[in-house]
Amino acid sequence: MRKSLKNMDISLIAQVILSVLIIFIGVITTIFKSFGLVDIVLYASILFYVFSFFSIIVYFVKRKEGDYEVLLMSLINIITATFMFVFKTDDYKMILGLGFTIYSIMMVSNRIYKIYTLKSENNFMWIVKLMGTILIGFLGMLTSYNLFNEVSVQTLLYGYYFTSLGIILLFENIIEIIVTEDKWNKILNKLIASNNELEEIKEETTTKKKTTPKKKTTTKKVNVKETSVKRKPGRPKKIK
Repeated sequence: MRKSLKNMDISLIAQVILSVLIIFIGVITTIFKSFGLVDIVLYASILFYVFSFFSIIVYFVKRKEGDYEVLLMSLINIITATFMFVFKTDDYKMILGLGFTIYSIMMVSNRIYKIYTLKSENNFMWIVKLMGTILIGFLGMLTSYNLFNEVSVQTLLYGYYFTSLGIILLFENIIEIIVTEDKWNKILNKLIASNNELEEIKEETTTKKKTTPKKKTTTKKVNVKETSVKRKPGRPKKIK
């Protein structure tokens, strides 16, 4: 049974809205590369502050006891934006790359803690979160590398990152809304059953190979009798 809208947690709907807003921020950043701002570090700091603002709103829509993932995410954005703004130097490549590296490490650490709590609660969402965390970590490393080396325009990199991050978070929230615990258990049982069938087939094939006797190849000995051919004595030639 799918979760009905009445019984659906409001926090999940708020997180879906947050994911859509993150995608919107990424798309707008990709289209409008500067917004009239010449200072790229200030531009990046404003993006993180906007992200943090929406995260705080989502957290206070309906708070869950013991669930601080969204609140910590907003705090991570504030720390990153403040770090870039305070330690701003002429070497903007270094400050952008270093700030984003710190941001990626904190984001992945926050999600790892969430995965640990979900696994301790025997919640199937820890597997989905783990897959999303691997993608987010790889995306963060790739973006940080490009920011340090200035491979592409920095605003485009931020736009691509926020768009991809929003898509990953939206995918996780949709799975959490649609898939129930019973449905997840049915999927796991089917996978386990199919795996057991494959193992049984492998065992049957191996036992058949062991039990089937090997055909003995018999070689027939052929006795070759030596036949001696007696030559007839020739007639002596006449001597003239």
